Amino acid sequence: MSKCDIVIPVWNQPKETKICLDSIIRNTGFPYNLLIIDNASQDRTKKIIEEFKESHPELNIKIVNNETNEGFIKAVNKGISISREKYISILNNDTVVTEGWLSEMARILDENPKIGIVNPSSNNLGQKKPRNTSLDKFASLFKKDSGKYGENMYCIGFCMLFRRSLIDEIGLFDEIYGMGNFEDTDFSMKAKKIGYLCVRSFGSYVYHKEGSSFKFFKHRDRMFENNKNIFESRWGKQKIILFILNMDKIKDEYIEKMNNHIKENNWVYIAARKNNELQKKQIPCFNHYYYKDMLNIKILLKILFKKKKFDYIYCGNNKLFRIIKFLKPVHKANLLIL
Repeated sequence: MSKCDIVIPVWNQPKETKICLDSIIRNTGFPYNLLIIDNASQDRTKKIIEEFKESHPELNIKIVNNETNEGFIKAVNKGISISREKYISILNNDTVVTEGWLSEMARILDENPKIGIVNPSSNNLGQKKPRNTSLDKFASLFKKDSGKYGENMYCIGFCMLFRRSLIDEIGLFDEIYGMGNFEDTDFSMKAKKIGYLCVRSFGSYVYHKEGSSFKFFKHRDRMFENNKNIFESRWGKQKIILFILNMDKIKDEYIEKMNNHIKENNWVYIAARKNNELQKKQIPCFNHYYYKDMLNIKILLKILFKKKKFDYIYCGNNKLFRIIKFLKPVHKANLLIL
């Protein structure tokens, strides 16, 4: 039977690391090994990792201790280089996996040779858990879509799965991106360039505590901009596109427009009311903004104050369209009516 090497780069975050490792034990039915690459963490985190290994002698766990913090990319590449199994999963140590997460993603790769990289569903991709619902209960809602997937513009490195053979075709993650940011997007673009798809598994769910590592880097904004420039020099500038949808005006042609933009490697966002029919559709966009009330105000605030400005805005609300048009000198986006 096929097996997976799960590569987990670790740099401190003892509490998050323990939660992540415990969730893997609890929720992973697919055969796996653990390759933990420790980027010179402090003693508390090192102790947690060592105790975890000692507590689970039944598992194949390998720990690699780096003398210095080499960054996410080098740690991932080190893990990939020593892995030997058919499948490789990259998993951040600030994630929580849920039941069947890996089996679902591996099934999609098994059944679809044209797929190169798989992400799970996640808050990182717009599937955000309601506050009053447990993670396990929320994740169970995705089981009805077992075996289904949707195309992404790229896959994100917080949790991704690919075949070992993909490394032979496109190489490791490019270390030109330093400590991290855009290396996963670059990796995805290389896979797409030779004909593979990047997809999201609808039936798998992994929670990610976003940005918990990079917040400790002093020059993270400068690193981000530098890597962004490297990426765009290779692959061109990606457009950021917002679709504002009415509850009663969700048509297949709108979904087709979104999919077309995604296939052109653009970032697609959706803004709509909570609990509308759109949430029942599996749209492979980058993120969703679902609002229960004060819809127009919250959307306007997002348009005006989002750090990465929208290039295009599709609006299905006539009143809101007029307001956004009036504010164009501020947001500078191209506006189209749906």
